[in-house]
Amino acid sequence: MKIISVFFAFLFFLQNCSSPKPELSVEDTLSLLIFTSSRTTVTSGNGTDGATCTSNSQCATGFTCVSGFNLDQSTTTSRCKAIPATSGSIVINGTASTGTITSNSPLVDFDLTVTSGGNHIITAFTSTSTIDLVLELTNAAGVTLVTSTDTNTTGSSRERLKENLSVGSYRVRVKSYYVSGTFGGNVRVQVANNPSSVSSGGSCNFLANGNCYDFSVGSTHTSGLCSGGTYSATNSCATVNAGASPTISARCLFSINGSTANGQGLVTRVYYSAGTGVTSAVSYSTASGDCNSTTIDTLGRVIFQ
Repeated sequence: MKIISVFFAFLFFLQNCSSPKPELSVEDTLSLLIFTSSRTTVTSGNGTDGATCTSNSQCATGFTCVSGFNLDQSTTTSRCKAIPATSGSIVINGTASTGTITSNSPLVDFDLTVTSGGNHIITAFTSTSTIDLVLELTNAAGVTLVTSTDTNTTGSSRERLKENLSVGSYRVRVKSYYVSGTFGGNVRVQVANNPSSVSSGGSCNFLANGNCYDFSVGSTHTSGLCSGGTYSATNSCATVNAGASPTISARCLFSINGSTANGQGLVTRVYYSAGTGVTSAVSYSTASGDCNSTTIDTLGRVIFQ
């Protein structure tokens, strides 16, 4: 009987490792069969580090049930893991916060305090191209899941959310969808709710075409993102176009899906309806159509102003 059980467990493991990546990685909705292990399976909310689980209710206070796909292990079994201390507080419309995903610390959490309710863009990105990021928003204790996203294909190193947040305290959690290879790496997180406040991290100017891209502070953008435009590593759109005195018709805030080589992070696209050197003026309605199209973000996770 033991040989038969091991055989079927082995078949199950092979099937899961070769299966396509799920669209979302939410521990509370992921059902995985659990096989005999040297670790203890718990059913009454007393599971600590490494105990197998299928939901948070099986883990002790201070622990959460983490999908096997987010752990550095050779099986797909979900396990209780300690809710980590936060890696700092996110400044909304400010510079990026940083942390590191490791085998011993597979969850990276950041405090987020919302003082003005409304739509927020939350993004996570990394310079490690092999990391496939999973981005979550939880309550302040890191226990109750508010929302989760894992929309990019395997190997993508950027993820984003758009959430209408109420005033209050939250945690932003970053994990890695993992099957094989190198586990973990450095991550950055940014949150913004005001397109006008995202700037000072450089720019890419297309003045003649009636637009300019403002890069956020703490992003990793390079000149590789500015093909056909005029790149500045330090100056904002307002600075580089000061002499043109352009009329701003609108702004569009989003998380750019660039490669790790060209850079990632929050961006505000500034549209101009007039100004010296503006040959293709962009009206408010045209800008709205551009910002809310799938060209900017395939899921419409943008803030238009």
